Amino acid sequence: MLKIVVFDSGWGGELVADFLMGELTTVEVVRVIDWSEAPYCGKSISEICGLADMALRRYVGEADLIVLGGYAVSLALDFLQEKYPRQKFVGMGINYDMVLRSRNFPGQIVLLMDRLISESALRQELRDALPYSTLMIPDCTGWEELINENLMSTEVLRQDLGYDFVLAPEKKTVQCGECDGS
Repeated sequence: MLKIVVFDSGWGGELVADFLMGELTTVEVVRVIDWSEAPYCGKSISEICGLADMALRRYVGEADLIVLGGYAVSLALDFLQEKYPRQKFVGMGINYDMVLRSRNFPGQIVLLMDRLISESALRQELRDALPYSTLMIPDCTGWEELINENLMSTEVLRQDLGYDFVLAPEKKTVQCGECDGS
């Protein structure tokens, strides 16, 4: 039986592992989720590489494939491939063909990512692959932790996205006791 290790620092890796388990029923899927150092999005690339190496070292050579289940951990892909050339790794990427087929030359593309990922080589790769599109990349630093802690709110979204987007006014809800009966 083939063995796939899914590595991440949060819920994204859990979702990737769930998907693979559902789709590849004849494959053993091992979850390696580094909750103790989560989230990785606030760490430097060298820190991410070190943490990924520590977490995955015992699986190198034992797994048929190691899947880096999120964009932040995928920043360690080149490092891991160079350090362990006999081990197969795959990381997160963007399916540019799907983006371009969804609409001819999309005019604006919004990418929700944290500062580390937006400052990585991914930003230039996006610009090169989608030269006719305007990229909007609001800073979503800290969102992963807020989501993991169940603290994400519309107020946070309004605050973080208000600079990049014209947001609709917040809808007022009327409580039953406030109705005047008319």
